[in-house]
Amino acid sequence: MRVVIADNHPPARTAIQRILKTDPAIQVLATASSFSEAVAETVAHRPDVVILDVHIPVESESRKRELCFSGSGILGVSFANDDEAWSLATEFGATVLLDKTKLHMELIPALLRFSAEKVCA
Repeated sequence: MRVVIADNHPPARTAIQRILKTDPAIQVLATASSFSEAVAETVAHRPDVVILDVHIPVESESRKRELCFSGSGILGVSFANDDEAWSLATEFGATVLLDKTKLHMELIPALLRFSAEKVCA
């Protein structure tokens, strides 16, 4: 599975990369620290899944669905798993939202399940 990680917090990007390196079937193609970078890396690499911090700043509300239209699946992550986070995840086209505090247990299983779904909401 080929992924791009998009999170504006360097420690979160690093932690996600470390988790994913434990599974040889998962290849991190690129990381992005902004939404614009995420779109550029997604267009350049065509990953299966973009792991996206749903609180990442976006230059314009109209751009939120750009990742969805790329053909890649969107897996949202957030420190909050509340209604606001789910609303943001949906705006980006994510069909899965994971709590960042539980990624060490949930990320790889979610990616494996997610690969079959890979459809924007």
